[in-house]
Amino acid sequence: MSGDTLTVVSAVAGIIVGFLTSWWFSRSSMRHAEAERVILVERISALQSLLSGVAESIMTRPIITDADVDQALQSARLPGMVAGDVATSIRSAASASTIDVLVRASLGALLNERGEVSVPRLLQEVARALPDASLSSVQSSLEELRRTGRVSWSGDNLSKAGVIRVHAQ
Repeated sequence: MSGDTLTVVSAVAGIIVGFLTSWWFSRSSMRHAEAERVILVERISALQSLLSGVAESIMTRPIITDADVDQALQSARLPGMVAGDVATSIRSAASASTIDVLVRASLGALLNERGEVSVPRLLQEVARALPDASLSSVQSSLEELRRTGRVSWSGDNLSKAGVIRVHAQ
């Protein structure tokens, strides 16, 4: 084989290898982009279901203020002891509804690109928004979301979990 033939064969082989390499990498990047798109669609769906739950919660459970409770009690003209008990139960129900809505909204706002929310950050944001909210009421709201399959965390104890994973439904 002469030197000219060898040069031509090596040039053609180089062109073929270059073409195959670029084809392989472009195909690989297209598969990766499609996988990322699927993950992004799942996360958007999870966020939409979480936010629709917040909207549904707001629509089905109106937020009751202390003024509404006092006005209702005055119009009912209940005896003092009974009125206090009724007011306490109405305020606790309104508070639970508010905490539930706030927890759902905070989950949506703090959701990262992996579909997770940091537990300490979530508790900090809920405490900042509602300083009088108890940790047990926040945990019960999260437990309810866990029972419905909207969120999950490792282990049984929320305080030991590092992150909450939000699921699309």
